[in-house]
Amino acid sequence: VDLRGNDGGDFAVFVEAAKWLPDKVADDGHLYILVGSQTFSAAINGTALLKYYGGEKVSIIGSPMGDREQYWSEWGRDFRLPNSDFKITYTTGYHDWANGCEEHPYCFTQVLEHGVKAGSLTPDQLIEPEYADYAAGRDVVMEWIYQNES
Repeated sequence: VDLRGNDGGDFAVFVEAAKWLPDKVADDGHLYILVGSQTFSAAINGTALLKYYGGEKVSIIGSPMGDREQYWSEWGRDFRLPNSDFKITYTTGYHDWANGCEEHPYCFTQVLEHGVKAGSLTPDQLIEPEYADYAAGRDVVMEWIYQNES
């Protein structure tokens, strides 16, 4: 599941797929989740859900995601500062997909609803693609997977 370059979106569309997809992988098979510096928000949530439901079948591969395992999201209402007229935006929902956040007063309701505590979302295999790889048309993350699957 390639979540590199996925800046998020509607996390709810991923929930059911995360529950059934690991079951589609053979017992001796493996499910790779590809992540990188442009993996954010709902893609982080999806990573946590796949890891949680896939258990030992799942490996996270790539470079660290663009946000932490604990982060704030879910936009509140915009407002303007009275003297400068600058527009301010803030977030209202705390996410902790690694440990859960039941005790946090602003824990996002979907984190609570799904009760997922996936543990560390740090890549199991850290692969930092370089520009030279990109310029040469190489996907070093996929190359690593192909080499380790054969």
